[in-house]
Amino acid sequence: MGKYSLHVKATARRILAYNPLGKNMISRHPKKMLEVKRLIEKEGFAMPQGATKTTKSGIAVQRLANGNYKGGYSTATFRIAHGKKVFFVRYSRIDPKEHTQKHILARKLFENKKINGYNVRVLMPHILYGKPKQEDLPKSEMDPTFTVTDYLDASQGTLYKDYFDRNYSTKDPKIVHELKELEIARKKIEIMLGVKQISFESRDRNMFVVPGKKVLWLFDFE
Repeated sequence: MGKYSLHVKATARRILAYNPLGKNMISRHPKKMLEVKRLIEKEGFAMPQGATKTTKSGIAVQRLANGNYKGGYSTATFRIAHGKKVFFVRYSRIDPKEHTQKHILARKLFENKKINGYNVRVLMPHILYGKPKQEDLPKSEMDPTFTVTDYLDASQGTLYKDYFDRNYSTKDPKIVHELKELEIARKKIEIMLGVKQISFESRDRNMFVVPGKKVLWLFDFE
């Protein structure tokens, strides 16, 4: 997977973390990034799923999905497109420092390993921005963290749940075997992450399958 580096700037009020691509985005396009951030914060959460709004600079912001989970946890996701470049943006009530550390730990855990024959890759953040964790606040009251990663689209694979549900009733012996092997890999991955105290929702939304290539992408660890 290659070496991954992340630079962190932290104050008592803010945490900004970025890799080399993220640094380039921040230094070269600060106004465009601020436009995206402001549009999401002002209008994005009210946008229906699939709706798109465009910034003054011509950047398309599409609302993907949202979730509200146990413990007051909530998230909203967006597809950001500017020319041929497409990114995935996630607003969620998480601790940016802890979130980054868990991604780095997970990446190291699966580096140069195959799990039940599958190459496991971790989708790493380019940028994280948010407030330091406030110990006295529940997740429902935490300020959201802004995370930017690459965007995986349908041409690169599909969510594990969608792939599994779509093929669950098949009688094709090759696909039946593949689903069994996928389930074994998924369970092993969750066990390995659990040992490291990393929460991961692989069955529902946070694992991407690349059919025919024995590749699994993991993202959004808690």
